[in-house]
Amino acid sequence: SAKTPAGGAIQGQGDMRLSPFSLVVNTEFDGFAASDVFPLLSDASLLNNLSGVLAGKGSFSLPKRKFSGGLQLTKGSVRKAQSTIFSFNDIVFDGVNYSSEPFQLEIASAIINQPQFSWQVGENSLDPMQHFASFFQHHLAVSREDTKEPGDQAKSPSTQIAIKEISFNQGGILVQDNRLKPKWKGDVSEFSGKIKNIQFPANEEKSEFSFTGKLQNTPLTLKGEMDVFTKDRNGKFQFTLDGFPLASFHDQLSTKTDVNTKSGLLNLQMDCAVKDGKFQNSGSLLFSGVKPISEKADSALPLALLTDSDEKFRLDFDFVQSEPAGKSVFLEEILALFHTKIVKSSVSPLLLVSGDFSDLLGNEFAEFEPGQ
Repeated sequence: SAKTPAGGAIQGQGDMRLSPFSLVVNTEFDGFAASDVFPLLSDASLLNNLSGVLAGKGSFSLPKRKFSGGLQLTKGSVRKAQSTIFSFNDIVFDGVNYSSEPFQLEIASAIINQPQFSWQVGENSLDPMQHFASFFQHHLAVSREDTKEPGDQAKSPSTQIAIKEISFNQGGILVQDNRLKPKWKGDVSEFSGKIKNIQFPANEEKSEFSFTGKLQNTPLTLKGEMDVFTKDRNGKFQFTLDGFPLASFHDQLSTKTDVNTKSGLLNLQMDCAVKDGKFQNSGSLLFSGVKPISEKADSALPLALLTDSDEKFRLDFDFVQSEPAGKSVFLEEILALFHTKIVKSSVSPLLLVSGDFSDLLGNEFAEFEPGQ
């Protein structure tokens, strides 16, 4: 057993041979700086950019740098250059099997408590699903020669990664959309969920994920599946938002529409599929309590025709876009769709009728009983 001047403690027992040199030790340690330990074990940028206080228990061997056991990091972060990619209160790794040459990493479970992220959205930004995959592709030791698609008959890659489950508990995400004017800022709180089966080389089983949280205190859900390590980014996800205040986008929308953006709520249900560089976004927005700024506004008539007795109306959408995802702004797509409704109402209000009144479509006028 031993202690370091910085306060670390280690104890263990095992076997050592001098010719050829080899070391196998069962050890337990605590209080070590991750930035001092991980660079000795691997060249992977993810491990080398990890900071925090490291503790663990397991079997360690040299000269091939292998470890099997469990690890815990507290008060840490992942940094790149001078910026922090994300920080956390602690991460607990169970069932770790690691080998440096070739790079092989197995983790039965990783639990990340109170992670904190920031997401800057620009015209060249990836969608959240791609952003997550890109993080693993850039920070783990996966070479371009190793990458192949399921079913390829090439030789087995030297790099192997198998992470059964990563859990996120009570995280936070600061979001800034730089494409909007003025820039929109929001935050996701209580972000929790899991992603399963992160594996390289890619197999037929996709990584499944499911998350919940609150965007500006509005409940959200996100679930789907994706291929983390394939060359082509393919996958799908479902996103819901329940009771989001339109006022959150007042500064961005007020100059572009004569709808009163200081009031009203929306529910969003969106399905997104990514395949061969194309994004298919479909779903619906359910608005409630949305009013025009005045009775003479261009939006007054379409809102009156679209809104039901419960002061709600729905907009269905179906958009197709190419990579990168950031060059298309969902808010602007929806605004353009609503402006189409305004144009239709100016041509013929009957173009907007639906439900019980859909049989009026195509008529030059509508008959009704006085007072009805």
